[in-house]
Amino acid sequence: MNVRFTHYHLDHVSNRTCRDIGGRLRSEKVYRVKVRLTGGVVFTHKYELSKFRAEDLVEKMMAEAVHERSFLEMRRSRHWEPADHSLFVNTSHAGRVGGGRFSYTVYASSRSELEAWVESLYAAWHPMGYGTIANPIAVFRRASDVGRDVYQVTATRWGSCD
Repeated sequence: MNVRFTHYHLDHVSNRTCRDIGGRLRSEKVYRVKVRLTGGVVFTHKYELSKFRAEDLVEKMMAEAVHERSFLEMRRSRHWEPADHSLFVNTSHAGRVGGGRFSYTVYASSRSELEAWVESLYAAWHPMGYGTIANPIAVFRRASDVGRDVYQVTATRWGSCD
């Protein structure tokens, strides 16, 4: 099981404008870091970070095995708050702007959350028009008896129904 993708996630929340070294304005993506504990509960870091700082935080968290901490330990920290869902959605796009192919890899703590996500994908992007396909849900079993399984689904769709 790849702990990087199943237990740590960068969630793009917004964009902000900043100045580069030359003083020109540019847009920068802002992220919040999420961690899935071995018990299945997901926590969100309270601060919004640039991609570089968010990736650096994830590397440090992986080195310290934050995903193996207890719920109470995370709850006591002033930096973390429980997330409203356990979905980690990774999206990639290939092809022209406004069209092309979108690929999704989604991780969750429960099968029912993934099934609901797939239903909403089909509702938003109909299979007959956009060629939306969701593969069967896969399960990452824990090697030890400690913790819960992590569920994964991959899906693809086209950006245009033409």
